[in-house]
Amino acid sequence: MGVERLCLRAGDLQVELVPSIGGAIAHFSHAGVSVMRETPPAATDVRLFSCYPLVPFSNRIAGGRFTYAGRSHRLGRHPLTGSAHAIHGEGWMRHWEVVEANQSSARLVVMHGGTEPGSWPFPWRAEQHIVATGNELTISLSLTNIGGMAAPAGIGLHPYFPRHGGVKLRFQAEEVWQNGTDHLPAKRGRVPDTWNFSLPRMLEEPGLDNCFAGWSGTATISWPAIGRSLTISADACFGHAVVFTPAGQDYFAFEPVSHMNDAINRMGTVPDHGLVVLPSGARLAGTVRFSISSSVAT
Repeated sequence: MGVERLCLRAGDLQVELVPSIGGAIAHFSHAGVSVMRETPPAATDVRLFSCYPLVPFSNRIAGGRFTYAGRSHRLGRHPLTGSAHAIHGEGWMRHWEVVEANQSSARLVVMHGGTEPGSWPFPWRAEQHIVATGNELTISLSLTNIGGMAAPAGIGLHPYFPRHGGVKLRFQAEEVWQNGTDHLPAKRGRVPDTWNFSLPRMLEEPGLDNCFAGWSGTATISWPAIGRSLTISADACFGHAVVFTPAGQDYFAFEPVSHMNDAINRMGTVPDHGLVVLPSGARLAGTVRFSISSSVAT
């Protein structure tokens, strides 16, 4: 039996959501052309989906361990990832509730009490407001501290895109983090020429899995073979972007995120790490827009 999908439509835009699997997007197309990678019909592993939210942190936390406010914490690691680190937060492993939905929009919510062993030790509430228009998908993501003390918080999105038809990527960033052998940030510096996407270029580098700092908040993906471009524009809180280009795969990821990888362990050493400390009752929120055009950047 397949999982229930919630379908949003607006003009030529079609979006399918699966709230019960990480509040994920399973399909996103325009005039019948997929602009995010397709999800296998019977998939239940959220990592195979088109896009999923990253809360209360993005990317990796080294060994799933960190110290905050004088207390040490250890997070559980998802058994299917094979990672030595905690990764992608917890929202992608949760069932999200549909609290509002109509033909072209939906509001999804998930709560975390902070008491489960190995889970994020601070209570939070996350919300996605997903809206489709004729040529744009808008995802507004928020995280609220519902605990009694100030707590660290981060948000992000993990969309995957088709890697075919001479696809080109364009975005600007001030610097990039080079990773060590443990896939964690080791050295920050200028963007090397082979990773410089300030002008549209094909995704020739097969092994990117890096966080770019000082992202401008705009990126463009172009598929010349199908005559489509997708512009990603994000609010200022998404000051970092992770680019993932796995070798031998027909997809890649461009992830708008609020903070660097392993930020919670770098708060004392990296001034612009991007992680936010939310007072009790405070909210971190931002919107990402995916706008489709028939013009193609060259």
